[in-house]
Amino acid sequence: MKLIDLVPIPVLNAIVRYKLRDSHNFYNFMLANDPETLEHLGERKVIQTFQRAAERIPAYKKLISKAIQHGAVKDIVSLQQFKAVVPVIDKASYIRKANKISDLCVDGTLDQADMIVRSSGFTGEPTTWIRSKQEEQLATTMASFQFDILFEGKSKKTLVLDCFALGSWVSGMDLFRVLSGNYTITTPGLDIEDALGTIKTIGENFQQIVLAGTPTMLMVLIEQGKKVLDWRKYEVKLLTGGEGFSEGWREQVYKLLRQKRKKGKHGAYSVFGASDLGVTGVSETDFSIEIRKYAEKNKRFCKEVFGTSDPPMLFQYDPTTYFVETNDQGEMIFTTCREEALMPLIRYNIHDLGGIISHNDMGQFIRRYHAGLDIELPLPFLYVKGRSDGGIQFCASEISPLMIQNLAYHNPYLKNNLTGHFKMFVDDGPNKQPRCNFHFQFKKGKNKNNAKLQEQDVSVIIEDTLYTLNEDFRSNIKMLRKHRKGKTLFQVRLFTFEKYPYQDDELKAHYTLKK
Repeated sequence: MKLIDLVPIPVLNAIVRYKLRDSHNFYNFMLANDPETLEHLGERKVIQTFQRAAERIPAYKKLISKAIQHGAVKDIVSLQQFKAVVPVIDKASYIRKANKISDLCVDGTLDQADMIVRSSGFTGEPTTWIRSKQEEQLATTMASFQFDILFEGKSKKTLVLDCFALGSWVSGMDLFRVLSGNYTITTPGLDIEDALGTIKTIGENFQQIVLAGTPTMLMVLIEQGKKVLDWRKYEVKLLTGGEGFSEGWREQVYKLLRQKRKKGKHGAYSVFGASDLGVTGVSETDFSIEIRKYAEKNKRFCKEVFGTSDPPMLFQYDPTTYFVETNDQGEMIFTTCREEALMPLIRYNIHDLGGIISHNDMGQFIRRYHAGLDIELPLPFLYVKGRSDGGIQFCASEISPLMIQNLAYHNPYLKNNLTGHFKMFVDDGPNKQPRCNFHFQFKKGKNKNNAKLQEQDVSVIIEDTLYTLNEDFRSNIKMLRKHRKGKTLFQVRLFTFEKYPYQDDELKAHYTLKK
């Protein structure tokens, strides 16, 4: 038994809340504890979160009563019991089955609601999430902690440009809300001219500028900025999320911005989040980036650590905030460990493929390969490979295989000429920008000439379809069409029936190509 086991959870929560008064205290709290203690604290908080939800959240209480015998909830006191007995849930099986939104909240009421946000799925049906004032305050402290670690935000006069989509949709408003009390922040959203005008007008009054947005948005902003700004006049850093990118993309934005970096320090960081989870505090760090760069050079290390020869996005996370596990399919399952959460999620499958690596295990990998890397923060690692349904990310929204499949079978121009077999994947475009690719197969006897169907036609059909699906797609496609006139947004290739390069795969119906 560890000493921490003797301290009641309410006391531990009080200590953590005290340390979370500001990001400096929280940072010292992290450094003062060894990795195993932090991870064990998170495991203990899981049980309390579960029992609280099973007792006080109407929808979860109903679900648990069907899965676990009456009275057995309080008998679940260990992590092993929790993982063996408590069911895994997801948006379809839990969130969408609730009779009303208040049934998903503590005590079945919205009285403690402070923030209401919406997320847009590829179906276009938004989901509403409710957050309390207490968890919003915690999110603000977590974001400040992240910002201080990544950008030295407390020691430098910083201007933040929030270039995520705004409105009631999650990403843009989350960023504005959690940073607005501590940093100078402006919200151009997807308006490139507004963002560049702000930089040109007041940028030189700040020691650094942090541009926040999706990788696609930021690349367009930086490229357009070269026409009207001298990026060398500013110290520019990037905060991105919503889609993955290669290390080539990171190097390309450094090159375009003409920014110099100190060894081991980076100026472009990705954060991991899901609208379901809110502000997670899960982000790249200088340490995770160095490990990913090493994995890119050492394929044997990459294969042993991540199970793939291509390094996935790699983050560090606070195990006292979320307990993360994986199922047999490699999907990540999250449990909220915060008592402040109004809509806590218990063993919630977000259907992202990935895994977790403890701080100590990662240290052992590094030492075994003599990588010469140090990990300062005593936090575990989380890596993300993609979506379990084969979806790909475009401007912070998912393009599902089902959406493309429906398009291929229902659009008259496509269904009359294409077999319905396709592959989609993301790679680096000419400027290292993440690029969505679609490969389609013509029916027997069909080709571009007799079908009167060209790659550009299919790309426009996909664009138009995405445009009608939800607000995130609509806003981003508007922005991209405006600043990439004459260029299609997607790389489409059409193959004759005989030359389609994935003939052997079609029986398995795997629509996403791993690049």
